[in-house]
Amino acid sequence: CAVYHEGEKVVELYSGRTQHGHPFSSQHVSTVQSISKVITGLALAILEDRGLVCYDAPIAKYWPSFGKHGKDTITVAELLSHTAGLYRFSSPKGFKFFHDRDSIVPLVEEMIPNRRGEIVYSMVVVGLIASQLVRRVDPKARYLHEFCRDEIFAPLGIEGDAIMGAPSDDFLADRYCQHPLYPSEALRLFLPESAQRALLRGRALT
Repeated sequence: CAVYHEGEKVVELYSGRTQHGHPFSSQHVSTVQSISKVITGLALAILEDRGLVCYDAPIAKYWPSFGKHGKDTITVAELLSHTAGLYRFSSPKGFKFFHDRDSIVPLVEEMIPNRRGEIVYSMVVVGLIASQLVRRVDPKARYLHEFCRDEIFAPLGIEGDAIMGAPSDDFLADRYCQHPLYPSEALRLFLPESAQRALLRGRALT
């Protein structure tokens, strides 16, 4: 935890131990989970500001095959506000494909909206769709994690500390501190083991 005042860091707190028993320090990083949705929103805001995407436009405008099964009018704004009705796959088998960003595409395209218009929090699916959307509207065809690295993290000088996607095995061994809640009994209630591993390594969201 850090507190900045007028651009100067005045408080920095950290505690606990890594999964290897070493004291947690400012050099370690850990999984933050849903805060990535804030960063996803920032990435889409950058693209919107550049005129590459419109919040009120249907996602199918940029990704035509997404529009199957009544999804043709679902907007970018609905996706980001968790009102698109796309909060789970039609079949749990989709989780085994989380390690491959492109394998998830047909599963997303076959999704059928459920409870559209209601706020139904999407733990994972929104990131998968957003990443494919970013890749389709970005002139460089970058995935969400690549766009955030280049356009958000690098300009702020934090590309070594803020990571979306799966870092290298060396990074995981040297700096990563396993989140104490993952995998946990709560997570096991929602995801099979293969998806837990994917989520823990950051591969599930981007």
